[in-house]
Amino acid sequence: MRELQNTLERAVILADGLSIRPEGLQLPVSKPDAGQVLAGMLAENFNWEGSLEEVTARAASHVEKVLLESTMRECKWNKTRAAEKLGVSPKTLLTKLRSAGLEE
Repeated sequence: MRELQNTLERAVILADGLSIRPEGLQLPVSKPDAGQVLAGMLAENFNWEGSLEEVTARAASHVEKVLLESTMRECKWNKTRAAEKLGVSPKTLLTKLRSAGLEE
């Protein structure tokens, strides 16, 4: 309740006239706009539907795949160097590469 009151007070202060515009409310958006998501991390058509757990799992899986592929390219597909750079064991890297479909 207090947060709602503060939001309305702020909107009244920021209003240019007798009406409050939606941007004056400064309400959180349901999903970030494309400019807020790091380029290449989440696809523009990313599925934001589902529970927090489901969306988080999809996002984490996608970001992990992008990071794995990027690191592997940077290390010229040398798994030992890539594992060191990512801070994981070579076995963990191999498992993650397999699950991401990136194993050569």
